[in-house]
Amino acid sequence: MTAHKHAAMIKAKADNMDLVVFIQHDQTEWEQVLINKNCIPSFDPDFNYFLCLPQHKEACLHWLNGGEIEYDNMKNWIAYDLTIDNPKYPLQDFTGLEFNFRIKPRKEKRHIYISKLGATTYAKKTKEEAAREVSIMGGSFYVWKHYEIEIEVEV
Repeated sequence: MTAHKHAAMIKAKADNMDLVVFIQHDQTEWEQVLINKNCIPSFDPDFNYFLCLPQHKEACLHWLNGGEIEYDNMKNWIAYDLTIDNPKYPLQDFTGLEFNFRIKPRKEKRHIYISKLGATTYAKKTKEEAAREVSIMGGSFYVWKHYEIEIEVEV
């Protein structure tokens, strides 16, 4: 008798009903299986599945769909570099309590102006947008200095 293709996941879900289940249809985007918390999905052999703890749900789904995530290694965030196609120990990582995960912040350039008196404009995507804000504030440019900064933005 051959074991079910997803036998390990079925057992893991039965052992911990809080686990979140993700499904991938036809090699496309991953999505959460919406089921009653006390039910075990069918785990159809024709589809791919992935499990994680509820606190990892957002980061895990982002990672499954090709995004970058990081894990907390004693207060230092480190890139999680295992590939989706060949994860080394995904059940231990995402269903265990050893790690905390987060979506890797993305950095983007922004433009601000700071006056000699310490006033600042809002961070804008272009230098021109930031300059317009200085004009709206009634400032003259000899009092303001332009800065290009890098900020973390939500993915």
